[in-house]
Amino acid sequence: MSKRFERSDERNKGARGADGASNVMQLFGQMMMLPFTVFVYSLEMFVRTMRGMERVADEGMGVVAGETAQPRPDVPTSNLTNQAADSGGIQPPGTSPGNWNSLITQPETSKGGVGKAAETVPKENNKMSDKNLSDDMLKLVRYKILFVKRDYEVAFPEREELVPDNITGEAFTAWKIAEFIQRLDREDVPHNWAENNYPKGSADGKIHRLDEDDKKYLRVYFEVLDRYVREDANYDRDEVTVLREIRDVLKAKHTPTPTHSGPSATTKTGTHQA
Repeated sequence: MSKRFERSDERNKGARGADGASNVMQLFGQMMMLPFTVFVYSLEMFVRTMRGMERVADEGMGVVAGETAQPRPDVPTSNLTNQAADSGGIQPPGTSPGNWNSLITQPETSKGGVGKAAETVPKENNKMSDKNLSDDMLKLVRYKILFVKRDYEVAFPEREELVPDNITGEAFTAWKIAEFIQRLDREDVPHNWAENNYPKGSADGKIHRLDEDDKKYLRVYFEVLDRYVREDANYDRDEVTVLREIRDVLKAKHTPTPTHSGPSATTKTGTHQA
């Protein structure tokens, strides 16, 4: 009886030993695969993080360009939320308050949902003034004379003029300053000049003259409003001449030629007989 129990205990110990060896081998295998598993998991997390950052950057560029940030139609919002959670808390637009979407839609809610996100980005007009006079076209130029002496600064009324010449900006400035000096007898004294009794001797409200030292404070602001192709006057004149010649030829062709017969021949015959 005791021998039977001893054989049973030996069999149990052998089974437990085989199971323990199997468990040790399994644990050893898992330990060997652990670094590879961690590497794969880390790589997957890195890829998800980069995708989330790229998506947020794309939405930010859309806001700058004046577009309304919307989630991608081919990706469900729940997937975006899960990916953002896996990528370390980066939230895609349109998933929760306090993100890009809330910043963009704020002006829309303030206007009853009618406004556009593009209104959050002010539009700037950076168009530069055209000051190029160096061409052979007919240029419509707007200009004004400026006086920049300290405490006497003034901008005289603007004028417009057609400039057909090919000139530089410096030449145009000198031209208009010379014209202004020549018409000082017709220019009204500005209000701040009259208060400071400048220039002296302008009793009738006209400038009349400026001191030679003060002429250096004259400036010209100008800009080209539009350009036109210059028409050739000689071409028009030649065309009219040709049309007149054609008219005269047609008129002469259809005018009947007079014949010397009838009463004139009778008169000559009667005179000869007499």
